[in-house]
Amino acid sequence: MAINYYKAHSTEFPAPVDLTSSPNGVYLRKNVQEITQQDQDEQEQTLYEYDEAYLTMEEFKTYSDVDNLTMTALDFITALENAGVNYADIQAYLNEHTEVDKQLKYCQNVYCGVVKKLLPITLGNKTITAEIVERAFLLKNGII
Repeated sequence: MAINYYKAHSTEFPAPVDLTSSPNGVYLRKNVQEITQQDQDEQEQTLYEYDEAYLTMEEFKTYSDVDNLTMTALDFITALENAGVNYADIQAYLNEHTEVDKQLKYCQNVYCGVVKKLLPITLGNKTITAEIVERAFLLKNGII
Protein backbone atom coordinates (compact mmCIF):
# COMPACT_ATOMS: atom_id res chain seq x y z
CA MET A 1 0.00 0.00 0.00
CA ALA A 2 1.35 3.40 -0.94
CA ILE A 3 0.90 6.34 1.39
CA ASN A 4 -1.56 8.83 -0.08
CA TYR A 5 -0.81 12.42 0.81
CA TYR A 6 -3.28 15.29 0.46
CA LYS A 7 -2.85 19.06 0.82
CA ALA A 8 -3.52 20.48 4.28
CA HIS A 9 -2.91 23.72 6.16
CA SER A 10 -2.71 25.00 9.71
CA THR A 11 -1.98 28.18 11.66
CA GLU A 12 0.54 26.20 13.75
CA PHE A 13 3.72 24.55 12.50
CA PRO A 14 2.82 20.86 12.09
CA ALA A 15 4.72 17.94 13.60
CA PRO A 16 6.18 15.63 10.92
CA VAL A 17 4.77 12.61 12.78
CA ASP A 18 1.72 13.30 14.92
CA LEU A 19 0.86 10.48 17.31
CA THR A 20 -1.47 12.48 19.56
CA SER A 21 -4.17 14.18 17.44
CA SER A 22 -6.08 10.98 16.77
CA PRO A 23 -6.59 8.02 19.10
CA ASN A 24 -6.94 5.69 16.11
CA GLY A 25 -4.03 6.64 13.89
CA VAL A 26 -1.07 8.78 12.95
CA TYR A 27 -0.70 11.85 10.76
CA LEU A 28 2.42 12.09 8.60
CA ARG A 29 3.37 15.50 7.23
CA LYS A 30 6.02 16.66 4.77
CA ASN A 31 6.88 19.55 2.42
CA VAL A 32 5.86 22.22 4.95
CA GLN A 33 5.80 25.75 3.54
CA GLU A 34 5.15 28.94 5.48
CA ILE A 35 2.86 31.41 3.75
CA THR A 36 1.43 34.77 4.74
CA GLN A 37 -2.05 35.91 3.85
CA GLN A 38 -4.57 38.47 5.04
CA ASP A 39 -7.36 37.39 7.32
CA GLN A 40 -10.91 38.77 7.25
CA ASP A 41 -9.81 41.83 9.27
CA GLU A 42 -7.08 42.64 6.71
CA GLN A 43 -4.39 41.51 9.20
CA GLU A 44 -1.45 39.41 8.03
CA GLN A 45 -1.65 35.84 9.17
CA THR A 46 0.97 33.10 8.95
CA LEU A 47 -0.22 29.73 7.69
CA TYR A 48 1.57 26.48 7.01
CA GLU A 49 0.71 24.43 3.94
CA TYR A 50 1.91 20.84 3.70
CA ASP A 51 1.26 17.35 2.43
CA GLU A 52 -0.47 15.15 4.99
CA ALA A 53 -1.39 11.49 5.19
CA TYR A 54 -3.39 9.60 7.78
CA LEU A 55 -2.43 6.04 8.67
CA THR A 56 -4.17 3.65 10.99
CA MET A 57 -2.01 2.36 13.84
CA GLU A 58 -1.61 -0.96 12.00
CA GLU A 59 -0.50 0.80 8.80
CA PHE A 60 1.89 3.00 10.78
CA LYS A 61 3.48 -0.04 12.45
CA THR A 62 4.09 -1.54 9.01
CA TYR A 63 5.62 1.64 7.61
CA SER A 64 7.62 2.53 10.71
CA ASP A 65 9.40 -0.84 10.65
CA VAL A 66 12.21 0.55 8.52
CA ASP A 67 14.16 -2.72 8.47
CA ASN A 68 11.39 -4.36 6.41
CA LEU A 69 11.23 -1.64 3.78
CA THR A 70 12.53 -2.67 0.37
CA MET A 71 13.79 -1.15 -2.85
CA THR A 72 15.24 -2.61 -6.00
CA ALA A 73 19.00 -3.05 -6.33
CA LEU A 74 19.08 -0.33 -8.99
CA ASP A 75 17.18 2.04 -6.69
CA PHE A 76 19.66 1.26 -3.91
CA ILE A 77 22.68 1.98 -6.12
CA THR A 78 21.01 5.22 -7.23
CA ALA A 79 20.45 6.13 -3.56
CA LEU A 80 24.16 5.58 -2.89
CA GLU A 81 25.00 7.83 -5.83
CA ASN A 82 22.59 10.47 -4.47
CA ALA A 83 24.42 10.21 -1.14
CA GLY A 84 27.63 11.23 -2.90
CA VAL A 85 29.18 7.87 -3.77
CA ASN A 86 30.38 7.53 -7.35
CA TYR A 87 29.56 4.42 -9.36
CA ALA A 88 33.22 3.38 -9.75
CA ASP A 89 33.56 3.19 -5.94
CA ILE A 90 30.35 1.16 -5.70
CA GLN A 91 31.60 -1.25 -8.36
CA ALA A 92 35.00 -1.58 -6.65
CA TYR A 93 33.27 -2.40 -3.35
CA LEU A 94 31.04 -5.00 -5.01
CA ASN A 95 34.06 -6.62 -6.70
CA GLU A 96 35.66 -7.06 -3.26
CA HIS A 97 32.47 -8.18 -1.48
CA THR A 98 30.90 -10.89 -3.60
CA GLU A 99 28.23 -11.70 -0.99
CA VAL A 100 26.81 -8.18 -1.35
CA ASP A 101 27.23 -8.26 -5.14
CA LYS A 102 25.20 -11.51 -5.30
CA GLN A 103 22.39 -10.03 -3.21
CA LEU A 104 22.16 -7.00 -5.46
CA LYS A 105 22.32 -9.05 -8.66
CA TYR A 106 20.03 -11.93 -7.79
CA CYS A 107 17.52 -10.62 -5.24
CA GLN A 108 14.45 -8.86 -6.57
CA ASN A 109 14.40 -6.46 -3.61
CA VAL A 110 16.96 -5.21 -1.14
CA TYR A 111 15.80 -5.03 2.50
CA CYS A 112 16.87 -2.10 4.63
CA GLY A 113 17.59 -4.43 7.58
CA VAL A 114 19.92 -6.59 5.46
CA VAL A 115 21.81 -3.55 4.19
CA LYS A 116 22.14 -2.09 7.69
CA LYS A 117 23.89 -5.28 8.87
CA LEU A 118 26.75 -4.43 6.48
CA LEU A 119 27.18 -0.89 7.80
CA PRO A 120 29.05 1.28 8.18
CA ILE A 121 31.01 0.88 4.97
CA THR A 122 33.36 3.28 3.24
CA LEU A 123 33.09 3.64 -0.53
CA GLY A 124 35.84 5.86 -1.89
CA ASN A 125 35.86 8.90 0.36
CA LYS A 126 32.26 8.49 1.61
CA THR A 127 31.12 6.48 4.63
CA ILE A 128 27.62 5.06 4.38
CA THR A 129 25.87 4.90 7.76
CA ALA A 130 22.60 3.37 8.92
CA GLU A 131 21.05 6.85 9.00
CA ILE A 132 21.87 7.44 5.32
CA VAL A 133 20.41 4.08 4.34
CA GLU A 134 17.26 4.49 6.44
CA ARG A 135 16.60 7.91 4.92
CA ALA A 136 17.00 6.50 1.40
CA PHE A 137 14.52 3.69 2.11
CA LEU A 138 12.03 6.05 3.74
CA LEU A 139 12.23 8.41 0.76
CA LYS A 140 11.86 5.60 -1.76
CA ASN A 141 8.82 4.23 0.06
CA GLY A 142 7.16 7.66 0.23
CA ILE A 143 7.31 7.95 4.00
CA ILE A 144 9.29 11.18 4.10
